[in-house]
Amino acid sequence: MIEVEELSKRFKTKQALDGVSFTAEDGKVTGFLGPNGAGKSTTMRAALGLISPDKGRALIDGKPYVTLRAPMRAVGAVLDAKSAHKSRTARAHLQALAYTNNIPKRRVDEVIDMTGLQAVANVRAGQFSLGMSQRLSIAAALLGNPHNLVLDEPINGLDPEGIKWVRDLCRYYAAEGRAVLLSSHLMSEVALTADNLVIIGQGHVLETTTVSAFVAEHSSRSIRVVTPEPDKLRAIFTSSPEVTVVPDTRKSDDPQVGEVFRVNGADLVAAAQAFARAGLITYEFVEEHASLEESYMADPQQRRIPGQGGRMMSSNTMRTATENANMTGSMSGAAAEKHMPDATGPSQPANAEASGRPASSRRASSTYRRAKLTVFGSLKAELLKLWSLNSTKVLLGIAVALMLAMSALSAWSVTFMASTDLNTGKTLDNPKPISAADLWAVLASSGSTAALVIGIFGVMAITSEYTTSAVQSSLTVNPRRGMFYATKSVATALFALVAGIVGILLAAGVLWLFTRGHDITALTSDQSRIIPVTLIGFPLTIVLVSLMAQGLGGMTRSTVGGVCALIVLFMVLSSVLSITSMAINQVEWLGTLSYLTPDTAMNHFLGAGIESSSQSTLAAAVKPNYWIPDWWQSGLILLAWAAAAWAGGLIVTKKADIK
Repeated sequence: MIEVEELSKRFKTKQALDGVSFTAEDGKVTGFLGPNGAGKSTTMRAALGLISPDKGRALIDGKPYVTLRAPMRAVGAVLDAKSAHKSRTARAHLQALAYTNNIPKRRVDEVIDMTGLQAVANVRAGQFSLGMSQRLSIAAALLGNPHNLVLDEPINGLDPEGIKWVRDLCRYYAAEGRAVLLSSHLMSEVALTADNLVIIGQGHVLETTTVSAFVAEHSSRSIRVVTPEPDKLRAIFTSSPEVTVVPDTRKSDDPQVGEVFRVNGADLVAAAQAFARAGLITYEFVEEHASLEESYMADPQQRRIPGQGGRMMSSNTMRTATENANMTGSMSGAAAEKHMPDATGPSQPANAEASGRPASSRRASSTYRRAKLTVFGSLKAELLKLWSLNSTKVLLGIAVALMLAMSALSAWSVTFMASTDLNTGKTLDNPKPISAADLWAVLASSGSTAALVIGIFGVMAITSEYTTSAVQSSLTVNPRRGMFYATKSVATALFALVAGIVGILLAAGVLWLFTRGHDITALTSDQSRIIPVTLIGFPLTIVLVSLMAQGLGGMTRSTVGGVCALIVLFMVLSSVLSITSMAINQVEWLGTLSYLTPDTAMNHFLGAGIESSSQSTLAAAVKPNYWIPDWWQSGLILLAWAAAAWAGGLIVTKKADIK
């Protein structure tokens, strides 16, 4: 059961919802009708925790959605056909959602079969037509064999067979004692599917009723009569002012003799008796009922908005079945769109499990009873999401390649200077020894060059959820946003850590290749700390950079915004402060601020306070007059940056409305 109680929500100057209340009962399909902008989607998103209402609440089986232990067992939702990441395959998308709630892999195969996605299961969602994307959304909604369905325009883009499949699915779920909330502009389809109606306009519930009661209340029945005696027909109702007899248009299947009339306001039985008494000859005599759409259009009073001077909703915004029929899409190329299977489940409940149809909640298997939202499942989902994207492999590959390139370049420079007389440019017969401190400094600096790329990866790990609308499906199956953000952070950090370790090991191998045959001076006892700082501190630094970048992405919810913020912090800010400090003596203190920026703090920390031979010469010549933090203090500064940015991203993620 889905209960909505006094929901109100305002977006800037628009009151999207104003005291919306209704109940979608178990065992019923509740149609949710209204024009564009009426508040249907906002209500559904508020019920599923994607939007925080200003007041009121929504309950799923008596509990707020965000508190449910197994969200996918409670609700299956179709909110946006394009809620899968465009670069992720259909199977990977479904598997990631299933992981969050501990749903087994075989269920993924079942819903793929049910929705006719077998041929395109390994095709990226960005190549799907609207119809195929809609099927993927429906497959995701069915993963947990849920007790409630929340469907927002689920038949947009489907072919007639797919529309019938969704209709039968809704009826089957209701017959199983489950609740279905169906939002649609297609009133003709709602009339075939729904038991109850909730009509909404400009954020207000206008009416809650049943389909049959709505049609009976808002339309009058009429009797269609074909007769050769029009004068006698009119005379029968002369004494009944509430009854009107008007000429009607002849249809192709009407008798071709006689005249066609419509009798409005007369009771069928009473009219038949009156015709018999008068001896009226009729070639056709049938009672006709208005459709749901005709009833809606027939009574403008029911569309008036309470408290707004009787202002009416525009009927032009309600789409007809004819308009929607043109929306059916198909996939191009070899992966042709496959028809959905016939919904045999409603008529053959005994074969529900065998045919892949949803099982009764009373007969739910232990598989579904074990389904619940877990931290480990959420982490598996986030790892799969990242691994399934080409951008992850490309960016981390670039980061590793940069480490190799910079270590090779720096190693060549060190060995060249050791093997060459810098005054004459001639190669020395006996190369000078190479300082081990210089080699470790090369290793540390090669890693820092990859930090910006790792940062871009961290930004995109979170912003790709928003730029592709995938965040809707992610937060629907995992409404605990803190868990969602934290497990995504861990997954991002693990990928960054692996890339950092691989990169630093390969860079060390490159250094060894370049320095073979050269004498290496040993590290002094004071310099030995650079070894753990490089081997342990560098991977941890890469992790901090990825987490700080994810925080920037979480705060901006934009790839461009997050990357720009990252570039400012890692490339622009420290340079501006340093140059200004050197150019203007009165503001030398800006030099201290430059050491507080993330990139300078990272480089200073990785240097472990040990200067290479060239740095020692430069330091002796230039003595800054401002305070410079120690290397370990720089590590704490980087940690503070990462913590602040990550916390900011968490706050925004937990509070932001997902429209």
